[in-house]
Amino acid sequence: MGAMSFKHIVTLLSGLAALSAASPLVNAHAAAPTVTIVSGVIVGTATGVLNQPTVTGLVNAYLGIPYASPPKRFEAPVPAPAWNTSLNAQKYGAACIQQLNGSVVGPFSEDCLFANVYVPPNTTASSQKAVMFWIHGGDLAIGASSETTFNASSLAVNHDVIVVTFNYRLGIFGFPNSPDLPSSQRNPGYLDQRLALQWTRDNINAFGGDKANITIFGESAGGYSVAQLLANPPKPLPFVAAIMESPLILLPGNGTKNWNNVSAHFGCATADSSLECLQKVDVSDLSGYIQSSGIGLLWPPAIDGVTQVESISDAISAKSFAHVPVYMGTNTGEFDGLLKTLGLGKNINNNATEQLFALFGLNLTSITEILAPKYPQKLAPVDLVGQILTDLFFTCPVAKFSRELAANQYDTWRYWYGLVTPTFGSDYAAHASEVNQVFGSYPLQNENGKATSDQIKLSALMQTVWTNFAKDPHRGPGWPQISTNSISNKFGLFGGVRNSSGLQIIPTLTADFACGVLDGVATLSKAGVLEVNTPFEI
Repeated sequence: MGAMSFKHIVTLLSGLAALSAASPLVNAHAAAPTVTIVSGVIVGTATGVLNQPTVTGLVNAYLGIPYASPPKRFEAPVPAPAWNTSLNAQKYGAACIQQLNGSVVGPFSEDCLFANVYVPPNTTASSQKAVMFWIHGGDLAIGASSETTFNASSLAVNHDVIVVTFNYRLGIFGFPNSPDLPSSQRNPGYLDQRLALQWTRDNINAFGGDKANITIFGESAGGYSVAQLLANPPKPLPFVAAIMESPLILLPGNGTKNWNNVSAHFGCATADSSLECLQKVDVSDLSGYIQSSGIGLLWPPAIDGVTQVESISDAISAKSFAHVPVYMGTNTGEFDGLLKTLGLGKNINNNATEQLFALFGLNLTSITEILAPKYPQKLAPVDLVGQILTDLFFTCPVAKFSRELAANQYDTWRYWYGLVTPTFGSDYAAHASEVNQVFGSYPLQNENGKATSDQIKLSALMQTVWTNFAKDPHRGPGWPQISTNSISNKFGLFGGVRNSSGLQIIPTLTADFACGVLDGVATLSKAGVLEVNTPFEI
């Protein structure tokens, strides 16, 4: 397989979760909308729906609103002060410092805690529209709300909801694991998320939203962030429902050890406070070292019992998990696209397979002998490896997560996404490929191809399902809730082979057929024979 580190894997996975560069909204020459929030007057921009020239409605977009003061490095955020003159909110604020060069278009700054609000036309302060609060993915290492994928103009205009997107600090800046910080403040990136959510609750009525009807949703690390918000929610509860798309975080490693390594590099290890010492290091020097070093992506959140619980399963059984309707799902080829990106093609061999599994904590060299018989024999080796990893890290953990919720009387639904779209540039329904379908932000044409009619139709359907859930979560997405009975459970398949532009209601066992043996793999893990690193206990 050649030289390939865990960093390369996470880099590629992160790239799939943050494909789009920032693109400014184009002003449609309409009167600039204004709104008055707690902090002061905001002037936005009225613009057309992204990539939908036939849609005549304009979204009122308020961009780059500071929800916090410029943060002090590594420390908890504080609310933004009021402003005395009108705030021009017609362009995105700076993105937070990234772990990877080229992952997002800048500018970048530590002063990056900005929110964007997309409002349907003809909305007034008394409209009381449903609100959707988006947390972007990217392994808590890359990503920004200014990415084109997260342009929510279609959701707002075509589906009559208000959407809030925002930036939060990433990598060492968001998850420093510094022992000099109070234990409850070692994940400032998560604290950013919570402050942005509180800002939304405090101000969204002024935009025409209903603060009593906020749905939190996110993908990949954003989906995992949603899970952590559910596991130990703020009080009073600032949301009424949750959506998790492919919830996963691949950030193993020892954050405290990495903090000490960085401290030593900059001569801060012997200082009275390594925190204060590193706060004085020039940001370009600090980010440059992180990006160029082997520890560049290994900044897992600290288990602080506040923003990151040790066990989501325990939170569910203890009833501390927020009791709200939950809608979650995965894609059929989460890892398949990643393996293709690695250039493994059809030439992957047994040795490369073992090396690849080892990168994800699978140290049992005969793993394929245990798992492979559960899969179709016609699969090429690269497809077999991709499917096993997809099931091990996505499908089966989410299946178990949903059953645990059902067992504790939570209203829970699952979906499965399977459409292959030329514009995403993958032969599979890969990780993050559903996001621009949900937002309606898919490109009509790019270097990979043109948007197909199936893609356009399915995107409209998925936007309807997601926004209808936000408007009335207890009704669900339109199919039965998950129960504890794996045999009878069903979910919605978007973009299946037989109905690529629509929806099929099918048994969850279609996706979960290997989860029984994968539970056995987890048993081996607990016995010390096999080590598996997943966000939810499988």
